[in-house]
Amino acid sequence: MPKKNINNSNLNEVESSKDLTILKFSAEWCGPCQMFVPIYEEASSKYSDILFGEIDIDDEETKSIVSKYQVNTVPTIVLMKDGKELERFSGYKDFSKFEELINKNK
Repeated sequence: MPKKNINNSNLNEVESSKDLTILKFSAEWCGPCQMFVPIYEEASSKYSDILFGEIDIDDEETKSIVSKYQVNTVPTIVLMKDGKELERFSGYKDFSKFEELINKNK
């Protein structure tokens, strides 16, 4: 599945997915977020069966999503399936650690 920008109009579709979904909360000004971009890109290319969603915490349209998921630190990555949060982490992870989390929750 391709990467998708998540907003209020498509959040229900994402949350109701029976497949593993990964949400990335980030911001343009965040150094660790920018360091994580190539890792997220690589994972989204490798795992085409997973929806990789992106949420810009500074976008007015996503403020309610950021609040709903209680995101206080960026980057924050949330792994979900069947509308339930399976796991989350904040901060930078290298590809091998990120891949371990993906495979653990597939």
